[in-house]
Amino acid sequence: MSKKAKKKKTTNRYTVMLVPEGNEKTFSFGIHRNFLSIIAAAVLIFALGVTVLLFKAGDIGLKLQLVRFLREENTQLRKENEQLQNLASKVDSMMHLIVYLERIGTAIGVESHEIPVPSALGGDQSIFTKDPHDHFLDDLRGGSAGEEIELSNGPRSRPDYLASIPNIRPVEGWITKKFNPNGSDNEGIHNGVDFAAPTGTLIRATAPGIVDSVMHDTYFGLMISVKHKYGFTTRYAHCSQILANPGDRVGRGQTLALVGNTGRSSAPHLHYEILRDGAHVNPLKYILDQGVQ
Repeated sequence: MSKKAKKKKTTNRYTVMLVPEGNEKTFSFGIHRNFLSIIAAAVLIFALGVTVLLFKAGDIGLKLQLVRFLREENTQLRKENEQLQNLASKVDSMMHLIVYLERIGTAIGVESHEIPVPSALGGDQSIFTKDPHDHFLDDLRGGSAGEEIELSNGPRSRPDYLASIPNIRPVEGWITKKFNPNGSDNEGIHNGVDFAAPTGTLIRATAPGIVDSVMHDTYFGLMISVKHKYGFTTRYAHCSQILANPGDRVGRGQTLALVGNTGRSSAPHLHYEILRDGAHVNPLKYILDQGVQ
């Protein structure tokens, strides 16, 4: 009974014998069968793990390539979107300019075909670079005080005719009273536009011209008048101080005076008028800034 048990016990182990060369003593050790099973299972699991890892690595590599491709495509789409936004801004700016030119033409009696239209509206020039439309606006908003100014009337289709229109805001302020040439039950006749602004705010010439007069009026207080080409005249009233003299040549945007509260004025503001061939016209129809209300 004990021999059988002993025999059964020895069958659960394996003996590993190491036999060195020569006459050296051999070395042996026993390994339990369960331990070999564990080693075999571990090797199998490791092999399966390596196989799965290699498969996943290939899948991850493909996904990384896809991510890289999508990132490059997204960068390209972002650039194209910026170009489209730039194009939309250009088109919007040109549409505003066309509306303004048509409005000016109606106000001053110029046929629409006589008004020069920026060449950026046609042709094969790149819309994403600075085009003639930008230079056209620069010309409209610009003006040089040193250029020779002819005050006599002339052909209305010339580019300098548009450059002579008083088309910028005379002061940084907000409108408190609009043009009302006929008056109403609540208000009397008002031949200009009132801009509320703090005393001392700069008043700018709205077009190139020559200072015609500087005077002190009972109603308008300190007032300066500027004559421009093609029958335009602008007046700036209720000033606290005049900074130009009669006969001075001024450019668009040049400071003429400071906002004040002189004459019959209840608060500091600028009373601004535009006359066309001696008749008062609505100044807001000539201001290029579409944000003016």
